[in-house]
Amino acid sequence: MIDAELKGKIPEVQNREDILTSNYFGLIKYCTMRTFSHAFLSAARSLKGEQFNISCIPDNWDFELIFWPRFHDNSEPDLLLLIKDTSLQIKYLFLIEVKYFSQQNMYSVSYEFESHKYENQLSREFFNLFQVKNIGQFEIAKDAKRFLIYLTADYSLPSDNFISAINEIKRYEKINPSNYFLWMSWYNLYDELNNNIGILDLKEFELSILSDLSDYLKAKNFWSFTGFSSYSRQCKRFEYFFYPKKIIFDWEMECCKPTYCFFSKK
Repeated sequence: MIDAELKGKIPEVQNREDILTSNYFGLIKYCTMRTFSHAFLSAARSLKGEQFNISCIPDNWDFELIFWPRFHDNSEPDLLLLIKDTSLQIKYLFLIEVKYFSQQNMYSVSYEFESHKYENQLSREFFNLFQVKNIGQFEIAKDAKRFLIYLTADYSLPSDNFISAINEIKRYEKINPSNYFLWMSWYNLYDELNNNIGILDLKEFELSILSDLSDYLKAKNFWSFTGFSSYSRQCKRFEYFFYPKKIIFDWEMECCKPTYCFFSKK
């Protein structure tokens, strides 16, 4: 499928979110844990702009991707990422919501399931992430860390989506949800792929996988020209006030396109 898309043989699926998910993750799932951590997880950022710490995941651990898992309330996120230690116990559980051009889904309220009290898609998936007990034959460790990754085609953090979800979750849960949200951009993934192709000691099959994925993301226009970045770089700073906390959005402009954004507390 990915080769057919690269050659423009199936234009009717060019903008399909599920095809993008299947092509990208269907290839990268064959990489080793070390390569997956550097080429994918290293692109994740907290809502404060901090890079996800991949050094906490040993290279001899393993990972598994579950495509379109079905939860008890019939919701269906794009992916579950399981990271297992050498005893096959799940130490990290990531729910990944993938966006291409589409926006979040807003659910009509129904109380058949407790999760349906949430109208926001990210809120409901956050709730379901913490309801998962075990997955098949694999046990989730008591100290397992859970995160929701929001992967979008944005140049900067889609702050409105996160603020809406966080405010809704706080109405029902005694938890700070912002600590469990991560954001990724398809543009950052392209950069991480190309940065690691030249740095990692890749096996031959992994080099082929990352090269194909790099070509695929470039064909999707998920790349940015930075040849004149030293001349065109601009800094922008906007301040918004949300009671009771002040949230500041900072981002750096590359060629007049925002590429970085984070929350900071004051």
